[in-house]
Amino acid sequence: MPRAEREEGELTIEVAELYPPQGQWTEGDYFSLPETNRLVELSEGRLIIPPHPTYTHQTVLQNLFLRLNAFVEERGQLDRSEKFYEYAKAGVGEYWLVDPDERTIEVYILREGSYTLLGKHPASEGEIARSDLLSGFQVRVDEVLEQAGIR
Repeated sequence: MPRAEREEGELTIEVAELYPPQGQWTEGDYFSLPETNRLVELSEGRLIIPPHPTYTHQTVLQNLFLRLNAFVEERGQLDRSEKFYEYAKAGVGEYWLVDPDERTIEVYILREGSYTLLGKHPASEGEIARSDLLSGFQVRVDEVLEQAGIR
């Protein structure tokens, strides 16, 4: 059917011809895909687009999260001990900690194999937390916490 006669929003085969066939996708091909609101995975050279999560799936995920959260809370948070060491060992260049009880965001940067506090930012009006690693990335602390329901 000629392009002018297609219905708006109708998918076209011609677009698929611009991409590698299934089984021949590389990581480079995958990472060059345009942004989308769908989850797209790469597995053994094939693109996989799983169906949207169902209500049941989301409920199970929520229940699992709540149980994991209770488990962690009972045993104390590891964000400031084991994770610091593990992330530094893995070479994670920047580490942000959000403390909902203190209403702060702490930004740490990796220097000579260990983390150094770049800044501890309270959720006061207009306080900005900035990334050292991602030039230009910054957030207003009060907005981030309030959008998560932390007041």
